[in-house]
Amino acid sequence: MKNKIKKPLIVLMSCFAAILIVTALFFLYIFESGNGTQLCQDMCQNGWEHYITYPMLSAELKDIVSEEEFSDSSSDGRLKMYRKLENLVLDERPANSFSGSTRWWKTPCMDIVEADGSRFYVEFGIDVTYAFGVMRVHNFACYIHEEKT
Repeated sequence: MKNKIKKPLIVLMSCFAAILIVTALFFLYIFESGNGTQLCQDMCQNGWEHYITYPMLSAELKDIVSEEEFSDSSSDGRLKMYRKLENLVLDERPANSFSGSTRWWKTPCMDIVEADGSRFYVEFGIDVTYAFGVMRVHNFACYIHEEKT
């Protein structure tokens, strides 16, 4: 008689535990997805260099830009990397399907680079996903405008 009572109770408790775990993971995912949006807002205010590291880039971006190019902070090195990423859209999903995107902000992310005797204004379109503590950069498009003198 005890086995007949224990079996439904174990099944009921297992289902309840599974529902709790799935609910907790769902709320964790929702909570952390706001981190992607906050991260992109911070990048627009303080520059992407403080927030994005080379391991965060998607495999496609790593095929285009080497770690040395990504880490080069000289004006010429930055401009060279920006030229490689110019008008690049690797992931065709619309920006609003990502957890965060710099494309959403009215004041775009920009960098000013003085190289080759000219001044360049570089606007970024960076799309990130942020889930369970892991951020991935899927798109890192640059739009370069040379200052006319």
